[in-house]
Amino acid sequence: SLRRRGHPKTQDLLTMSLTQTSRRGSAKIVAAILFIAAFATDHASAIPPMPASAAPKTDQAIPQVPPTLASPQITLTTFLESMAKGDTTGLAAAATCFDSKSLPTDTTVRNRVMRDFANAIRWLGWDITTAKELPAGSFKGDQVQLFPASSKFSPQIQAKSSQLLAESRGDEWKVELVRSDDATYRFPMAAITASTLDGITDAITRMRRAAGDQPGTVRDLAEWMNLNAPEWMLGRVVFLTVWQWIGLAAIVFIGFVADLLVRLFMGRVLRSVLKRYYKPTDAHLIRRSARGVGVVVATLTWLTLLTFLELPLAGFSIIQPAAKFAFVLAILIAGWRLIDLFADLIGQHASRSETRIDDVIVPMARKTAKALLVIFGLLNLAPILGLDLGPLLAAIGIGSFGLAFAFKNSLENVFGSVTVILDRPFLVGDW
Repeated sequence: SLRRRGHPKTQDLLTMSLTQTSRRGSAKIVAAILFIAAFATDHASAIPPMPASAAPKTDQAIPQVPPTLASPQITLTTFLESMAKGDTTGLAAAATCFDSKSLPTDTTVRNRVMRDFANAIRWLGWDITTAKELPAGSFKGDQVQLFPASSKFSPQIQAKSSQLLAESRGDEWKVELVRSDDATYRFPMAAITASTLDGITDAITRMRRAAGDQPGTVRDLAEWMNLNAPEWMLGRVVFLTVWQWIGLAAIVFIGFVADLLVRLFMGRVLRSVLKRYYKPTDAHLIRRSARGVGVVVATLTWLTLLTFLELPLAGFSIIQPAAKFAFVLAILIAGWRLIDLFADLIGQHASRSETRIDDVIVPMARKTAKALLVIFGLLNLAPILGLDLGPLLAAIGIGSFGLAFAFKNSLENVFGSVTVILDRPFLVGDW
């Protein structure tokens, strides 16, 4: 039995005991040894073996560092090249160079922040060539400071940094590339704070104006005004310069004029076209619809022209989303009124026809169109208000199974009504 269990030490012990003892007490000794050997064998088999040296696992998931953010030099090069493209793809690539929570949610405001930041670091002397002064892929530090510049950078960058420090009047602006937990290097939130970035942009503009700096091609109206306008137009009232207040008043006036012209034009067109075919008697619906279209054009005018004023980021981040919210809301109001207008006109035409199926379809089409319009409005207003609809849509998708069972009878009635309308077994007015 011991031999079958494969316990060599117990077998040796048993052999030695049997040869060294007399036959007179051998039975008792053998019984005792067999009990001890069985006990030791059972417990020895329960002891786990000694762990072998663990070999390194090669199948573990190693986080992949994006090649465009692998080092301070590569991140700065990626940002400058992406901003130079200026298209949607380039701006999206430039946004990856910042901390995910630092950029504004509004697309227009986000692009403006990145553009002002890019202009500031370019003025400091950072470009594709000078980016090579930053550490490359072998760098293992946690951060690299671009501004204020240290003595290890070129004299030109140090000189620009000293000028901006003196002109910014103590504004605490620091530009760093910080190593994240995923081993990538990005610009932190402190580098693009709206109030600080506004102060840096104003300081650079003053130095360019004092030095007589004139770009080869004027990028926009704001740059031309800041470099060439009289001094009195650059004075600040509240938080805007004088020329920006003048431009803001002009934009509001242009929007009201566009609203008036579109309202008059749409009113005449709708009256002449609709009277020719349907002869509507309710002129109030036509006026309300034309007024709604005019408001859409006015808000679109304000939304488009506001970008030319280069308002400070602290105010632009509020005014731009507010103008976009007003534009989407104007579309909802105008669409609601146009649906009522065309549904009323089609309903009048249906009332004069012999078939009564259209008397049922027209009200259903009106309600369906309004429901789709409300969904469109919610999907466009939610991002402006900073609401993420992703979790809500996921929850609705999961909960739709429960709703299907809860509203089983109601859904049956909805599909049953559609079947009644299509098959036409009876119509409105039947008894």
